[in-house]
Amino acid sequence: DLLLKKFSPVKEILIICQSEEDANKLGNFCFSVKNKTKNEITIIVENNAITSSLKTILNNFDIEDLYINEPPIDEIIGKILIKKEHDI
Repeated sequence: DLLLKKFSPVKEILIICQSEEDANKLGNFCFSVKNKTKNEITIIVENNAITSSLKTILNNFDIEDLYINEPPIDEIIGKILIKKEHDI
């Protein structure tokens, strides 16, 4: 858990919207978009902004479902290895 906080200060939120139009609106709404296909969009949110971001999403958009995930482990390992190389 400590490693995740140190090397991964963000979460990925996969949002399944009611329509592609809602996904497009969400993509234009001050979030960092990682991926978007049809009515699904994945955004990157800093850990300290999760609660406020979820409130904004739930209050302003029609969504079917959402999933909150840690970034893929290979990205985290890559950050650790890169940091080690710079520390040498």
